Amino acid sequence: MNIFIPKARRPTFELHLKIQDLANIPLVTGLVFIKWNVDGIHARDCSGQTNGEPVLEHKVVWDYDATTIVRFVVDNTNTLRERFLDFHILSESYSNSGATRLGVLKINLAEYVGVGLDSRKYLLADSKINATLRIGIGLKQLSGTENFHVAKKLGKPQVFSGLTGLLTEGKEIKRRDDEAAIAPGLASNWAEKMLTSIKDFNQKSSMFHMHTRNNKYDTKQIVDDIFFWWIWLGRKACIIGNSG
Repeated sequence: MNIFIPKARRPTFELHLKIQDLANIPLVTGLVFIKWNVDGIHARDCSGQTNGEPVLEHKVVWDYDATTIVRFVVDNTNTLRERFLDFHILSESYSNSGATRLGVLKINLAEYVGVGLDSRKYLLADSKINATLRIGIGLKQLSGTENFHVAKKLGKPQVFSGLTGLLTEGKEIKRRDDEAAIAPGLASNWAEKMLTSIKDFNQKSSMFHMHTRNNKYDTKQIVDDIFFWWIWLGRKACIIGNSG
């Protein structure tokens, strides 16, 4: 128990949390909100919730900031123990029919020690969709020993460049397609054909874009929108086919 650990070995940090946006959401309308809490700490200011914000063009944007105090523990090997920040992402319709969970996210705050304020995107876990949550986290030490090391340092940010970027990366999408009981090899072959079709469409739409006035058309956005619905309808068809 922490009560038997010397105070000096329980460094205290100020946590600054920014919840910025959720992208690639398979919803046209509705509200999305996020609940968060620091795991293992039951103080009221170590948890919170964003407002429900509307889905616009498959994206939700917040202007949410929170600041709280987080205590870590330094063990006998001078390693800073893990302390997790949990997120639950939920959606609800305008008809107030109840909230639906879109996914969760668990972040080890120890990895952010000594990094400064860092903003990056994370792919939702325990989710049937490929939405990415962009958050900013900063930790400033207030007291306690500084003689410690972090077992796992913060890695490079994952690269997400819209839905076409997720397809190019491919690994997480293929894993989730396998979980949906798509036959082995079908997902990767289908993805390759889809990407070829998208590139062909992008070339043709770019030529059309060059001849439009005032540059009203954003071809990348058009491609992402069309690809989004192909992904969504394709998965629905596969799930229905396997259930039959």
